[in-house]
Amino acid sequence: RAKLLVQARVLRDGAWVALPSRELVVGDGIECNVGDLVPADVRIEEANNLQINEAVLTGESLPKEKKIADTAYSGSVVTSGLLRGVVTATGARAYFGKIALSGRGGKRPGYFNTPAMRMPSMD
Repeated sequence: RAKLLVQARVLRDGAWVALPSRELVVGDGIECNVGDLVPADVRIEEANNLQINEAVLTGESLPKEKKIADTAYSGSVVTSGLLRGVVTATGARAYFGKIALSGRGGKRPGYFNTPAMRMPSMD
């Protein structure tokens, strides 16, 4: 099954290079422009008219203004401006990753607690 490959502009050895986001590590400097998916949790070091849509995390449909020292979360989308920052978390350690993993590990309902097996109310 094919997966969507998210690319990131990363500062490595003094030069901006495009890398798959799975290769990001904490401490990498990254840059995101309008339309870019934020590839990891990032502490914002430079923000120029920056607005980010965090609907994937919050359900809020309007973009949120972000400033220096704010966090841009993995999975959100830059809707205006420029973001430069430092990666603080990736993958399952990122905020989005924690949300995704929170659904796992819950107990499954027993056979008689499934909707199909519940007795209808006699009210």
